[in-house]
Amino acid sequence: TGTFTIGRGASVTVAAGVEVNCSANARIIVQNIFRVEGTENLPVAFVPRTPTTTWKGLYFTSQAVGYAVAADGNITGSMLRHVTLERPGNGNAAVLIDNLSPYISDVALLGMPTNQHGFQYTTNAVGVQLRNVRVAGALSALYVASNSICSQVQCFVEGAVFTGSYDWALRLLVQQSTAMLYGDGVFYLTDVSLEGNRYGIYTDFRYGKLVLQNLAVTNTQYRAAQFYYSNVDLVDSRFENNMYTDWIFYFNPDSSQYYPHFHMNNTVFLNNNGYVYVGCMYITNDNYCTMDRDGEYVLTNNRFEGWNRDATHFAIQLPGRRSVDSALYFVNNTVTNCYSGNNPVVIVFTDRPNPVLLMFAYNTITGNTLAAGATALVRFLIRKPVPSALTITQNNIYNNSAPTSTSTAALQFLVYNSAVSNTFCNFNYLHNPDLRYEVATPHVNNDAGSFDTTVDVTSNMWGLGTLAEVRNRVYDGLVDGRMALALVAPFLLDHMAACPAVGNVTAMPRPALGPPTNSSDPIVLRRRDAVWSSSHRSHSS
Repeated sequence: TGTFTIGRGASVTVAAGVEVNCSANARIIVQNIFRVEGTENLPVAFVPRTPTTTWKGLYFTSQAVGYAVAADGNITGSMLRHVTLERPGNGNAAVLIDNLSPYISDVALLGMPTNQHGFQYTTNAVGVQLRNVRVAGALSALYVASNSICSQVQCFVEGAVFTGSYDWALRLLVQQSTAMLYGDGVFYLTDVSLEGNRYGIYTDFRYGKLVLQNLAVTNTQYRAAQFYYSNVDLVDSRFENNMYTDWIFYFNPDSSQYYPHFHMNNTVFLNNNGYVYVGCMYITNDNYCTMDRDGEYVLTNNRFEGWNRDATHFAIQLPGRRSVDSALYFVNNTVTNCYSGNNPVVIVFTDRPNPVLLMFAYNTITGNTLAAGATALVRFLIRKPVPSALTITQNNIYNNSAPTSTSTAALQFLVYNSAVSNTFCNFNYLHNPDLRYEVATPHVNNDAGSFDTTVDVTSNMWGLGTLAEVRNRVYDGLVDGRMALALVAPFLLDHMAACPAVGNVTAMPRPALGPPTNSSDPIVLRRRDAVWSSSHRSHSS
């Protein structure tokens, strides 16, 4: 009952199999060493004395001793292993950590009140290391608000299930750190499941790097993921059945961050209502997003399926406004079975200098349905010169549909007129009989500045046999003199087994028509590696 303090110089150990009954005011304050040594067969449980009450949880103060792994593999210092805390947290958090973290493994926080955090790391805390943890309920399952959390030790969460959080299930606020500033701070999230929370994951992670692998965010009521000021690697992850009708996935860089990146590979978005936004959105006055200086957006081998976007929004927007000297690679992705009230995929670079390189290659876009207000499946809005190249090649875009009363196109271009023609749209398969057009070009003078008067869309396969048939599928300057002219001839009559090099993309086997090849296929892996190697050589030069 009441507060139990483990004073400086003292040590308390709870043995395997013990059950600790806690009154409503019970709290354990650790100023030295506290060890809970449960086992898989004999776990430890902290339970409220009466089933309907809560208790105040565990507090590791700034004097508490963190853990260390000895040469023989034994763990010294504070430890929580194979333990369940039932209905903790009528203080600040179930487990509150002020400085060095204890060893935490196989810990469950159950029946959490929704106004208290699960695991909370405060301003001076160092080192988040959680293994096989579960939090049910809570305000945030994991809440980190530290300026130095990853500056001395590696941070990671390995194996976690967070459910029923009232706020963001996982919230990381790391804003100042020498290690972060110089790129040494890395936070790893591996095999983490966020299910049925009000919000998913939020990061404000300046100057460091966030690596997420096997992250699953499902059945979220509002936002699923929001990354501010972060370098992000997202791999082998899944976002499914997230219900919010605005954006569900959002990456927005810092206004002062150089050489950042966003890499997303082999990640699935399935049956979500909201859209994905990657880039620079919020601009004030004449400031622009300098985060993008020499930055990289790389999205490869991802699948976007089953969107239902009744509102006039896109499903995917990349990478935003006022970007500076960055590069975008959208390669070998699939967009399928989506319904959109606007353009499903939008590539937008407006105002200020634009990326040095844009690559849109080897993607499959099929089986999507557009509402009457949509203008295109894929829209390129490029309002400043692209110094290197805008390359659109070897994509399969077919069997998409829209109401016949609209002028919807598969591809729409609004590209700035640069001194040297560097827009390549060649060797694609474009066959969408249920869209009015395959290609639409912009009005030449519909915005400030001068735009391309011609767009090269030669050497594409349209599934048609004559130039007249191809021309009927193009909305350009021959239809409306205010628009740019699309150059369509010569065009392909047959699918090519191999395509020549186009722009900055090396020659390699063309992906087969129809459903995308499994990502483990060696042909696909070779193609991906070749694209990656080629694009990096081009960018680095």
